[in-house]
Amino acid sequence: MKHIIILAGFILCFAACKQEQEATTNATNGSTPIAVAPENQVDAASPTATNTGSTATAVAPDMNMPKVKALLNGWWVIEFWVDAKNDANKGAMRGHWMKFEEDGTYTSGMWDKQTAQGVWAVTMDQNRTLLTLDSNNDAEDMQFNMQGITADEDAMSWSGTRAFDMPHLLCKVIQMGSRPTKEQFEQTF
Repeated sequence: MKHIIILAGFILCFAACKQEQEATTNATNGSTPIAVAPENQVDAASPTATNTGSTATAVAPDMNMPKVKALLNGWWVIEFWVDAKNDANKGAMRGHWMKFEEDGTYTSGMWDKQTAQGVWAVTMDQNRTLLTLDSNNDAEDMQFNMQGITADEDAMSWSGTRAFDMPHLLCKVIQMGSRPTKEQFEQTF
């Protein structure tokens, strides 16, 4: 039964991706929820400056948004990752985690290793709740439509947006009390 519910969630996410391509988003009109500082305006000694990119200045999130409060609980770990363009990428991000802080910063990594840090923001675009991740590793800059959340706020479904050419990506993230380990994810679903 659990697998049927998850499958239904992914089907709904694919439908939402198609609708998103038809909708006008912040990304298509040239504005973004986070203004990224150009390379030459970042202090090289800053902890958010790296050879691979830079991040905007962190802004504390709106704590009145229910999904914001949920993001601040523990580590959010990608359990399922679906790439509609490339089936070979299925599961490629499994074990990738994000730890969100109240000051608008976050750290991320894979399994026991931290790979990046940056700033995050949750914004509303029409009826969509968008999560934007601006990482010091530009390859990890992402924006998701936070589509669903469980009643106990320990799992969410996210779909990629057009902001970083991600409308073909879907993921299920789960809340954990610590960084994930490979052993915790050994079971095949």
